[in-house]
Amino acid sequence: MKTNDTVDRELISSYSLFLFITDQGNPRQSTNLTFTIDILDENDHCPQLHIESTFLLINRDITSNEFVLHLIASDNDDGLNGQITFELSTLTSPSYVRLHANGTLVIQMNSSLITDDLLLLLHVQIRDHGQPTPCLIVESLRLFIGSNRTDWSMVLKTNDEESLVLLNHCFLLLLLF
Repeated sequence: MKTNDTVDRELISSYSLFLFITDQGNPRQSTNLTFTIDILDENDHCPQLHIESTFLLINRDITSNEFVLHLIASDNDDGLNGQITFELSTLTSPSYVRLHANGTLVIQMNSSLITDDLLLLLHVQIRDHGQPTPCLIVESLRLFIGSNRTDWSMVLKTNDEESLVLLNHCFLLLLLF
């Protein structure tokens, strides 16, 4: 079997080959054979984080002892090449923030280290377990922790324009937590 194009498991994961074999005898004998050719995965994709905004507002007054955020990422590869784990960069992660390997981010809101109007910058490392070389991406999350006394519109004005567009969305998120 020969292909003219590159074989990509993400597009076609297997090929079927049908053979009809006959001999020259009298009477002729024949048989049908079917082969399935499975395409092995190559680690040709990196994980992608699926998040609407990397800037989040958290109101301490309406958030319980823990703030929990579930990060979602995907990798189009198969098997270990597509298996994803999360971790925080140790240089930027305070002791009251944990990120589990499954993407669950937990902030201990009752920590004495958290003050009102605190901007946390977290560097989230997302890696696959591909062979021979794993793929690693790093995404930066900015989490602003405030209270009912915080001037939330001022917080958004001092941050990027993308955050201004998401003002209503962020306030809805705050109400849900």
